[in-house]
Amino acid sequence: MSYLTFLRFDCGVRQRENLFPLLFSLFLNDLEEFSNYVGNTGLDFNSVDINIETYLRILILIYADDIVLISDYLVKLQSSL
Repeated sequence: MSYLTFLRFDCGVRQRENLFPLLFSLFLNDLEEFSNYVGNTGLDFNSVDINIETYLRILILIYADDIVLISDYLVKLQSSL
């Protein structure tokens, strides 16, 4: 005899919900702007190679639904969180 148990969720988005990709995209649109607003400047990489200056700033790494916030100061990283 098998019993089914149903859980009730009052907040959040369930997995495989149709709205999840849209809501996730809307969240990501503001994430970088908010991180800059609180003062997080990320990590800067500058190099000069044969008269070509390469400038790269890494603030956020995103893959699928995983996010890595990067900062050079602990206080700024804490503010981003």
